[in-house]
Amino acid sequence: LFLIPCNLNIKSSILKIIFFYTFLIYSHLLPAQDGTLDKSFGKDGFVSTNLSYWTSSSCSAKQLDGKILIGGQSLQVNNQCASILRINIDGSLDSSFNQVGGHYLTSIWNSFTDICIQNDGKILAVTSQNNNRNPGCDDPFEYTIHVCRFDSNGTIDNAFGNEGIRTIRFGYHFKCVSNTKIAIRPDSKILIMHKESELISKVFCLSADGEIDSTFGINGSINIKTLSDECAPIEIAVQNEKYFVILTNQYLNTELKPFLSRYDMDGHIDTSFGIQGKQYLSIDDYNNL
Repeated sequence: LFLIPCNLNIKSSILKIIFFYTFLIYSHLLPAQDGTLDKSFGKDGFVSTNLSYWTSSSCSAKQLDGKILIGGQSLQVNNQCASILRINIDGSLDSSFNQVGGHYLTSIWNSFTDICIQNDGKILAVTSQNNNRNPGCDDPFEYTIHVCRFDSNGTIDNAFGNEGIRTIRFGYHFKCVSNTKIAIRPDSKILIMHKESELISKVFCLSADGEIDSTFGINGSINIKTLSDECAPIEIAVQNEKYFVILTNQYLNTELKPFLSRYDMDGHIDTSFGIQGKQYLSIDDYNNL
């Protein structure tokens, strides 16, 4: 996913990232140039599904053909499991997706938290799982991340990971871990970011076939340390063939402010970006758009 054209100045590029994440989902509903609701989409500009077992949606992505992927969770045998569906340009459910009514239900307990599309049209969706399913998180539990890959028609890609799913285990934790995000590099390698604890988030890199890329960072991952739980990273995105950026919160004096950090593709902070690799996002920068 490329967010920043190389010919934009830094401040303008940063603001475009903010706008991108603000309007990512809503852009599917607001294609009219004047900003009015497009009533030709779905019913009066909105879409709702008839899937009685679909319980919530948490992420989306638009394919090159204009079709929209929605990730979330559904009720399956009394469990909330990660699921994905696809809707057509007009908002109708795409029944050709996975050839079973426009949706795919996994057996993974939780919701898909991010979706991205490879250059070849294949679909990556990521979720995390508390294997003990302990809502209170009072006892240690095994925590895992699952990356699923689908062909463009919605069938699971068995060539990826173990029958289409790459599972990464992180041992036992006392606190629920969350906010798992995904991005595709130009070389088709996969960046995964997740919050591991209150003070540490982790970015790790997978090869195109789902194996840990040990050349990235230290043994395939880097740690992002923060000052508090509320400073955890929010988003990750590829800027170009050289860099990726992470949107997070940091304290500026006593106020919590958005910051961008930039890294090279080996996982090293880019100290030429902003101040020692970080750029504070100021509302005053809107004047540069």
